[in-house]
Amino acid sequence: GSGTGFMDIRKCEWSDEVADAVGVSRDILPEIHESGSVIGEVTPEAEKECGLPKGLRIVQGAADTHCALLASDAQPNEVVIIAGSTAPVMMILDDLHCDPEQKIWTGCDLQKDRWVLESNATLTGANLEWIVRLLCERAENPDECVKKTLNSLDVLLVDIPPGSNETLIGLGPSIMDCQRITDVKQARMIFPQPALPQIVPLNSATLIHAVLENIAYAARGNLEQLGAHKEFSCIKTIGGMTQSKIWPTLLANIIGKQVHTPMQPEGSLIGAVICAAKGVGHYPSLSAAAKNIVKWKPTSEPDDRATLYESYYSKWKRMWCEGE
Repeated sequence: GSGTGFMDIRKCEWSDEVADAVGVSRDILPEIHESGSVIGEVTPEAEKECGLPKGLRIVQGAADTHCALLASDAQPNEVVIIAGSTAPVMMILDDLHCDPEQKIWTGCDLQKDRWVLESNATLTGANLEWIVRLLCERAENPDECVKKTLNSLDVLLVDIPPGSNETLIGLGPSIMDCQRITDVKQARMIFPQPALPQIVPLNSATLIHAVLENIAYAARGNLEQLGAHKEFSCIKTIGGMTQSKIWPTLLANIIGKQVHTPMQPEGSLIGAVICAAKGVGHYPSLSAAAKNIVKWKPTSEPDDRATLYESYYSKWKRMWCEGE
């Protein structure tokens, strides 16, 4: 609800002040229910329309990203990088904090007396899919080529070094600034002259790897922006991009810190399951449900590539975030 702009996020209630200022009646704003609470049941009329059995309890869920936080068992001062089509970088807070420069968002968490500080990298996985689809457009079966390529990233990219053989890409994701959120920059790409004998020429796999690095650089930049407001204790990542092993490993090396990844990548789905499990009484709280349902992959640790990534991250920021 806080994303509507109609909520007093200090109280996590609808704001009379905002409603009055824009001339909106409070009567049109829905009743606010806690996530994981039973809010009704399937009526006979609804049974006829949707096929769900009459009397089935209806449980309040939450927004997709907040469900992903729940599916990461996110605790206060922990950061979750939700790596899907977009990449919200979100920190759970147990006290309200707003950015005085208004570059990042503050919202209410789905659990009481908690808030979320968000620095959103915007389009990420969508750009990865775009570059793969571009490279596959002349394949005999482009859709099958895209699917096979995305499912084979761990094999295709395994031998590509940090910096993607000196290829830097600025494509889509950046470090959030709400004051310039409608600005859409032209994409940028730097790669070595291919004909020189000492150069490893750019190829399709290197290009895909550079796009992935670009996404991880943006995740780090947004993480650092959150860290300038509140110190974080833990980094987690969830979402479709975590289906590959390369993403959490790359993230750990570019950030230079441990990264924790749930077994189930579909965070929004699992978060909704957690809400339902609490609502029907399987668990006493959302927190208890999350701790019992969420399982974890082995922690991704930075290795000797992390040192190399410091200079490449700085180059990417200069190219993409600090002008020409």
